[in-house]
Amino acid sequence: MEASSVALLLASLLFSAASAVDYTATNNAGGTPGGARFDSEIGLDYGKQVLADASSFCWSIFQQPTEADRRSVQRIALIVESMDGVAYNSNDEIHLSADYVAGYSGDVRTEITGVLYHEVTHSWQWNGRGAANGGLIEGIADFVRLKAGYAPGHWVGPGGGDRWDQGYDVTARFLDYCEGLMAGFVAQLNAKMRDGYSDDFFQQLLGKTVDQLWTDYKAHAVCAFVYPTMCLAACLAVYPAICHSICPVVCPTVCPIVCPTVCPAICPIVCPTVCPVVVKRYINQDISKGNIDLEKGIGVVEDKHMGSSNKLRDEPKLEYQPLPGVPLVNEKP
Repeated sequence: MEASSVALLLASLLFSAASAVDYTATNNAGGTPGGARFDSEIGLDYGKQVLADASSFCWSIFQQPTEADRRSVQRIALIVESMDGVAYNSNDEIHLSADYVAGYSGDVRTEITGVLYHEVTHSWQWNGRGAANGGLIEGIADFVRLKAGYAPGHWVGPGGGDRWDQGYDVTARFLDYCEGLMAGFVAQLNAKMRDGYSDDFFQQLLGKTVDQLWTDYKAHAVCAFVYPTMCLAACLAVYPAICHSICPVVCPTVCPIVCPTVCPAICPIVCPTVCPVVVKRYINQDISKGNIDLEKGIGVVEDKHMGSSNKLRDEPKLEYQPLPGVPLVNEKP
């Protein structure tokens, strides 16, 4: 069967299943500013459609094409009412705060769509029969919201947070990192949580403890931020010939594999000693001279180091002194 046919069949199965669930929406705050704004900028029909769309998306993320794979849910209801907070899901009834709708500054339709994707996820995810970490439960719900494209701007960026199970956006970003290590990780984690929960699930799926993965994740986030500016700028300023010859080969292949393992081991030693010296001696000097443009996200060595075709001249003339014991690439013996 062709891939297109498989995709159509899967979509058909999901649509049929979605049609079997009853989606309802009620506005009990019609006489309030939030209720009125909900009616004018969101609407009950749109709310019901989001419930259905979010359900289908959850089944796709969790790889649950049949009813046997999922929780038994016959009805999901949206109820708009005056209350504190934002929203919560209780027995597959999603209670949305009209007060939050009234006070939200920005595109309220997009914001509430994201909130509903989060809350609908709670209807379909497994919770380890109540044993799963609450932060993980909320993190999976925000992971679904993230993958659906409704992550708001106030969320932490990749690498943010203090603990992997901090919940919500922090845990969602961590799960997204884990998903990058193994496609379908969140689906398999959720499946394991059908009958119970253990932190060992992370090691069973990814070969590392969740704490090791969190350490790798934090290091990976730092590298993703630092490399395009600090690291590449330092390499180009100090060792341009080496960088230009090996980086196009090494970086896309070796670095993503080596860095998560090596960085946590060497960064605590290297960063407090070597990095500040490199930054101060090379990068800061080049920035002040206009040789490096960090706004472009990469190091740029001025023309005295590079030809017009951006290929290095045979003998680039570098002005800087090397770090103790580390020769420059063009240094004569």
